[in-house]
Amino acid sequence: MKFRPVLSSDLPLLYAWRNDIGTRKTTANPGRKVLWPEHLNWFKKVQPDGMWWVALSEESENGTFPIGHVRFHVSFNKEYPTAWSAVANVTVGPQFRGCGFGTRIIRYGTRKVWETTDAFRCLAFVKMNNLASSKAFAKVGYNAVDKWQGQLVMEIRRGDGEPASKDIWPS
Repeated sequence: MKFRPVLSSDLPLLYAWRNDIGTRKTTANPGRKVLWPEHLNWFKKVQPDGMWWVALSEESENGTFPIGHVRFHVSFNKEYPTAWSAVANVTVGPQFRGCGFGTRIIRYGTRKVWETTDAFRCLAFVKMNNLASSKAFAKVGYNAVDKWQGQLVMEIRRGDGEPASKDIWPS
């Protein structure tokens, strides 16, 4: 698997993934589709922070193709005010779910947070019924630490171990 920064040309794919019924089931408002203008405004707001990557398949005779994305928003979290935190957002394309890509994508993003920020911890807010996501974060080393607004709060702290194995880290 390879990774590259998200580009504006990824917008249509990110929009399709966001409105996919499987993705919507895991959001705070699962019955609501996001409209294109709303998606564009959201992208303009979150894209400049630079902590956003698209996961690409390995090179094949057909080239590479996107299989998911990971974004971390780094900020001072008032709910957990001990330090700067990075909050994860991960999507795996519908046709690639259940193949273990989520774990590899989370590992990559977590490693990039440690390498490029001063964040003390990474957090994931996972809907209680999203077992696949909670398992993927746990495989990387995230631990369930709390429940908040119907979500499981999962956390990994800097120094808790190596979140990214060499098999997914590009040389």
